[in-house]
Amino acid sequence: MTNNLKEYNFTLVISGVHDETIGLEDDLFEAGCDDALLYFKNGATYLEFDREHISLENSILSAIHDIELANIKAKVIRVEPEDLVNSSEIARRTNKSREAVRKMLDSFIEKHEFPPPAVTINDKSILWSWYQVAKCLFDHGKVSKILFETAKTIYEINFLLESRRNPNSSIEKLSHPGVNINVYDVIDINKYRPEKLQTTIIPEKCVESSTATNTYKIHA
Repeated sequence: MTNNLKEYNFTLVISGVHDETIGLEDDLFEAGCDDALLYFKNGATYLEFDREHISLENSILSAIHDIELANIKAKVIRVEPEDLVNSSEIARRTNKSREAVRKMLDSFIEKHEFPPPAVTINDKSILWSWYQVAKCLFDHGKVSKILFETAKTIYEINFLLESRRNPNSSIEKLSHPGVNINVYDVIDINKYRPEKLQTTIIPEKCVESSTATNTYKIHA
């Protein structure tokens, strides 16, 4: 590994395949996803990556590129974790107690410094955008820069992936605060070519499976 590469962990949700798709593990391996853990949960298919690259953004985009060029014809629909969060999830992601987060949110909301809810189900069920929450907390020195930048990158890519799935979307509609990723790269992900991606050709593979957890590790 060269000095400018780091390992990034992230999870992609993919469509078009399931746990009975023939040749799924083989095709993913041959497409370059030997650094991913394949698993299935609640009818959805996930790939958890530990991928080396120059940035989180390039790491995720290169993984999307690999998946969507595989013979299985899968599409990436989302990068985990989910953007919508409640106060308990904010506490978990910031490694703070629920009580500390409650007091912090109350203070910000009272000063009109906290982002408005993205979804309000009722007075006790309120969801915020994690990206907007992370930005607010970072601006006030409550979380690290890397936490904020990670939230921002995932939010940007998910925004563009959602726009790609929407047949009524257009380039003009993709202007959104904080979105800096090349629109064309993500709308037509097959055009993406990671310039500095380090690859290793491995002639043989082994697939470990666990029927108890319904997970599969694809590796050399």
